[in-house]
Amino acid sequence: MANIPTFQLEPKRSTAVRLSRVRDAISPELSALIQQQFWRQDLSWFCSELFRKLGYTAYLQEGPGEYGSDIVVEIRSELLPRSLRVGVQVKAYTGAVSLQTFRQDIQQLIDGWDRNKLDYGVLLTTGACGQDCFEYLAEHNDSHTDRQITLMDSSGFGHLLIKAIGRFGSEEE
Repeated sequence: MANIPTFQLEPKRSTAVRLSRVRDAISPELSALIQQQFWRQDLSWFCSELFRKLGYTAYLQEGPGEYGSDIVVEIRSELLPRSLRVGVQVKAYTGAVSLQTFRQDIQQLIDGWDRNKLDYGVLLTTGACGQDCFEYLAEHNDSHTDRQITLMDSSGFGHLLIKAIGRFGSEEE
């Protein structure tokens, strides 16, 4: 038993914990692989398709008329008095995202908030954001309760991909 890794000694009931570890380990890699397959504009298109596969209404609006949101996702539910509009700014980065770049991306999303009639915002990037980016966003969300933004960096994007990847099927081009 001395040569058996600790994780193999865990009881079977910990399957969810172990699968969570696998998901956490491969999520950043998935994001990088997607970026290799879908360059810049294609990445925004792919993300809009991803949201559609997850059951949301998604409007791709890249280019000069995007006003800070490459995609606007509508969330509808009979539990809500109206649909919610979520602006998604998609950024294809490799490696670490600097705080300066992160701030610019957040500001771009905020600048188009009213024009896109947003309720929430998401910065979705294939890059890895450090603790400084998460702290900056937490400060923003604490001081701007009417403009809440969620960050999905390479790890969070990977989790989203894992959730949706089976819904794409095996379509051939």
